[in-house]
Amino acid sequence: MGTEANKDCDNKEKAITADELEETVTTKEQLTNFANEVSILGLKQAVNPSYSYIRRAIWFCFVLVGFGFLIHHLKNRFDYYFSNPTTVSMNVTQNDTLIFPTVTVCNSAPFKASSLARNNETEIGNLFHVGHSGSPDWSLFNLSRTSWTDFYVRNGFQVEDMVVFCLWKTKECKSNAFRPVLTEFGLCHQFGGDGGDLQVDMEGSRYGLELFLDTQQSREYEGNVLDEGALILLHDMDDQPDMLNFAIRTVPGQSSLIVLKLKKLVNLPAPHGNCGERKLAYYKKHNMTLKTCGCRMVYYPKVRGYRDCSPRDIITCYFPLSENTTQIKRQCGCIAPCEILYFDYSISSSKMSPKAISSELNRTAESVEKDFVSVALYYTDMTYEEVVQQEAYSTLTLFADIGGALGLVLGSTLMTLAEILDFIFGLCVWKISRWKNKILNTFRKQEAKDSRRV
Repeated sequence: MGTEANKDCDNKEKAITADELEETVTTKEQLTNFANEVSILGLKQAVNPSYSYIRRAIWFCFVLVGFGFLIHHLKNRFDYYFSNPTTVSMNVTQNDTLIFPTVTVCNSAPFKASSLARNNETEIGNLFHVGHSGSPDWSLFNLSRTSWTDFYVRNGFQVEDMVVFCLWKTKECKSNAFRPVLTEFGLCHQFGGDGGDLQVDMEGSRYGLELFLDTQQSREYEGNVLDEGALILLHDMDDQPDMLNFAIRTVPGQSSLIVLKLKKLVNLPAPHGNCGERKLAYYKKHNMTLKTCGCRMVYYPKVRGYRDCSPRDIITCYFPLSENTTQIKRQCGCIAPCEILYFDYSISSSKMSPKAISSELNRTAESVEKDFVSVALYYTDMTYEEVVQQEAYSTLTLFADIGGALGLVLGSTLMTLAEILDFIFGLCVWKISRWKNKILNTFRKQEAKDSRRV
């Protein structure tokens, strides 16, 4: 009995060894067949049995070097792709009509001296001026009962005070062409800021906007006004005018020609850009003023529950806060709009003829030189410049680069990946099938042994 048991064990070991040997040989043959059939140059030479070992080793090294270069190139391309690169294209387009900017006009002085004197508010008006220095005795002023928005309006330069005449495309401007708006320079007036966009359909100075302004410098300026003349800002209809940073300063006694150039900037949203559209509750400085000073500047939108900033608030809180612009920008969290209309310009000036103009206006030549400003705004051609931010590296370009690298280094294509995946899937299915068959055979043999014992 012992001898028969030993023989059964020996036969079992021989059977398992034969199965394993058969599996090994079959797997090797499948890998060799795959290497000969797959579209990877050099791989079939590396497994060709008719070649010497050295020759096959050299070919195998070539294949490894090719794979190494391919992996390096793929990493470079994927890193570049996920960096979301962009490029900028610039086009100059001819158009039948062009949008004319909203024009905001301000006097360099925020208040009229005669209005302040008539309202017994001269001293209070001087507190608002940027050039005010020192620390006033606040107990001398009753600042709690004043509506500062009304203060700016009743003491500012009205449109009839500043605009002597206005021509829009050779026609006299309508009486309601200007609307009042409050800015850092007090009461200002906007042309084209109410209603739809203004359009021009011809180039040249006659088909734009002509303004003749009276700054009343010789009669209405206080001694602490540092600048002279009028300020003009070109901006989009929906933009809040920032006169302090972007206004054009014109000089009394001069005629200025402002040649316009319309530019349209188009930005990309995430992930390639940083543009977006969202409704803002406040402006960046406005938000900081509300939180820090507990009041709003009169030229910012009204917010329920917040009063207008008084001269004391402006001097002791707003001015120091405005100096820290870096903190304001950091806390803003604002994003760039996806489309921006930008009005570029070039300006040229010449001296007016005081004698000729003084006779028409019934003013002295000295008054013309000190008080009056002439401005013409127009396009010289009916073209606009469009600057578009574009995706620099698309998904299609990435696949094209991958396919090019595969073809250059290994003579392969993206379909080679399908061949490899198909082979791996087939090999796994074959392995699982053999494993299941082996388990079934083991159970069958065990059942056969048990049945013989019984």
